[in-house]
Amino acid sequence: MVLKTGLPDGTHLAAFDREAEARETFTTYAREERAIAPDACIDVAEADGRRLFGFVELDLGTMAHRQLKAKATGYGEYARLEAWRHRNPFCPALLFITTSEKRARSFLAASEREIGARMLVACIGLARDLRRCIVAPEWMVGDGEQATDLLAILRAARRPYDEEEAREDAQRREEGAERDRLRSDPETLAERLRGELRYGWGSDQLGQPATDALRLSLEGKGGALDEIERRALEAVGGMLAEPIDARLADREPTPSEREALAALVAHHRAGQLARLEEVVGRFGEGPKVRQRRRWLESGELMSADSVDELPRDGEQDREGAAEQERLRRDYLRWREWEAKRLAKLQGFIARHRTGHDAFLAEVDRGALRGDRLSRPRAQAPPWRSAPRCRALPFLRGGDAERAANRAGEIDLRSGCDGATPSGRIAARRRRDHEGRQHKMAAGELKPTMSIEHTEPGSALDDQLRREQAKAIFDLLADQ
Repeated sequence: MVLKTGLPDGTHLAAFDREAEARETFTTYAREERAIAPDACIDVAEADGRRLFGFVELDLGTMAHRQLKAKATGYGEYARLEAWRHRNPFCPALLFITTSEKRARSFLAASEREIGARMLVACIGLARDLRRCIVAPEWMVGDGEQATDLLAILRAARRPYDEEEAREDAQRREEGAERDRLRSDPETLAERLRGELRYGWGSDQLGQPATDALRLSLEGKGGALDEIERRALEAVGGMLAEPIDARLADREPTPSEREALAALVAHHRAGQLARLEEVVGRFGEGPKVRQRRRWLESGELMSADSVDELPRDGEQDREGAAEQERLRRDYLRWREWEAKRLAKLQGFIARHRTGHDAFLAEVDRGALRGDRLSRPRAQAPPWRSAPRCRALPFLRGGDAERAANRAGEIDLRSGCDGATPSGRIAARRRRDHEGRQHKMAAGELKPTMSIEHTEPGSALDDQLRREQAKAIFDLLADQ
């Protein structure tokens, strides 16, 4: 009744709960159930609609100091665990009303130790004059030297909550303005997305080519955006569910959004192809540049670093092609010398029957197999200075195989070959007494030739004489 009639104008008592209704239980971190049981809980409403809450503890001088300390400890644990959140938006003030100023100061000192700043505690020694408690500025707070009235205490308990609400409201307004700016200003959105695109942002909803194109538009771009880039960023802004967090909505792009993103991809692909053609015009089109072209033609985009490295790739391709040509010329010179050397190791008739192309094919096969062939004045042929897969691309063609097929599966490097009347070369193997193959040095090989004695006047004798005469005429014609 005192609160209903004693409050100032503009405020009224909205609720008054006695001990049974005001009792609150809570659970500690150790899962122990505790409770506070104030004598009353008041709810005061102001004219602007704000609500003020407070716990009232009334002491008529009957509680011992140990009981007062136990109450302060219970309220301290209640505030430390923030158990007030179950019922109230902020921590209510603790209003301790006792019979004397001495007892009020004693409880204030105990609450300072047990509760601290987690709950506002106010004490007054006017338990026998409750009407005066409402309006008299005699409430002690803090160290007991500050005196104020009841409404000021209840408002002070609510003040941290109001300040937090004001900060959150200001933040909400600022975020709302930022959302509108991100959706309407492509330059602002570009600055926001510049960091996100480095980690694969948006590839699921937008597609990898679109995110690559956006990254190319934003990375290292100091000037203003062109019209195609602005349209694409406006499309991305329309897809953002939360612009501040750069979170895309869980939906597919609309046809207009797809068109804007596809135009951005085509814009960057055209620019990269033009850059590639410029490099081709300067250095020619080598393997690395050709690989970049195939990548662009497949619908993908190169990264900014790859575009910057195009001139270096073209220069390396040109240097590699020049080195390949040098190795090819050196190999062809050595190949011709080696083929002549192998031909001299064969019989007179076999050499002219086999043909020069077969000796060249045999040299190519030996080079591909890595055989130890004879070389003039060098330990290794010059084309061995580079990896075979790159140094001998000219040996992977069909010329060597076609020549080899014409010559048959024969070994033209043996120095112990003989000739039959039909001109075929028979390879002979020599083995030592231990059964192991004896390898002769190239300098020890000597050409041999044996002619089979046939019956004079026979068909075989006539054929042999014709072949010998033809070989002699060919030799004289060469001389």
